[in-house]
Amino acid sequence: MWKNRAGYALAVAALAALVWLFGRPFLVCALVLAAGLPFVQLALLKRDAGAVSVSLSVRPGGREGEALLLCFEVENGRALHAARSIYLDLAMNNLLLGEETHRRVMLTLSDGANRFSCPIVPPCCGEIVISCRETGLCDLLHLFCERVAPFDEVRTVIYPRPVQLELTLSRDAVGETGDSGLTRSRKGTDASEMFDIRSYVPGDDIRSIHWKLSGKTDELIVRQASDRTHYDLVILPDFGRKQGGRDIAAGELTRCVALVIELSRRLVRRGVPLCVALPGPGGGMELFGFKSVRELEQSIPRWLSIKLPEQAGRMMQLFRMEHLENRFTRMVTVSAGAPETGLRALANDIGVLSLTVTKDVSEPRAVLLNGVENIEIPAEGDAKIKILC
Repeated sequence: MWKNRAGYALAVAALAALVWLFGRPFLVCALVLAAGLPFVQLALLKRDAGAVSVSLSVRPGGREGEALLLCFEVENGRALHAARSIYLDLAMNNLLLGEETHRRVMLTLSDGANRFSCPIVPPCCGEIVISCRETGLCDLLHLFCERVAPFDEVRTVIYPRPVQLELTLSRDAVGETGDSGLTRSRKGTDASEMFDIRSYVPGDDIRSIHWKLSGKTDELIVRQASDRTHYDLVILPDFGRKQGGRDIAAGELTRCVALVIELSRRLVRRGVPLCVALPGPGGGMELFGFKSVRELEQSIPRWLSIKLPEQAGRMMQLFRMEHLENRFTRMVTVSAGAPETGLRALANDIGVLSLTVTKDVSEPRAVLLNGVENIEIPAEGDAKIKILC
């Protein structure tokens, strides 16, 4: 904008030189008008700014790599006298990757309805928060800007590109624990199977009262139902934005996210209940359990808003610290760049399958890594991935 002001000042100076050389009345009038015009425009621009408001709307979901329309609406309560354009400094924060990008948008205004559509192509999946750092009105000559109130932030979820996945289930995936032939019993809602007993508290269903035992103990005892559907399989996303001293490419990270989501979908659709271990509040770990596709689909937008750990390997550390291998019989780890190391010791307590997304391969391939099966998956391409889980 300072360039416009400098140019206008030079034009006024040239006009003043003509007045000094020739002294014609019309040149004097032109000089007075040129010198006074900026002050008039500034006063009118301040008046226009008080009547302008900006809003942004965007559809609640999109797909990685596909255009997403930002719909701006500029409302003015009265006719605009000096304002002819409006600029917006946008900040787009990807909560999943912890990255923020900026974009400046300039819109030309009219006295009628001012609605604009601006396409953007989100390069990565995740929940996107779009906010406005600064908004301002500009006059016709772009000599002045007057700030107006920015729009409220809006959010949208960008889903990853689908992954071509062919899934084959092993016996371990459906909850069999090996040689013992037993399955784990956990608290649930299956009234036909009893998990535990406890004292009655107000609000308990009277149908759950164990009348025979209550008669012997002189207090009301209720049955706690068990759940025959067990979370014996856990998916552990163990990738981060860095691996050692190396930055992990965004393409590898988003491919990992897509793999975790698609693998979870395929397992739940096949009737396999599972848990997904994700970063939790305070740097901890949170387990998301699913028995139905509906539960899973409702949780995916929340997954895409959870910030990835800074360093890879953090989730495996938490898994071991909490001794979660004692709660599951089968684990699938997903890593980026290079496979998770040190899985051999863990494989003595739990069945382990390692999936590694890397840009170093062009086709999926399975290798044996320290006694653990590792499937290397290309970060790009549409090759079908075959997994025995």
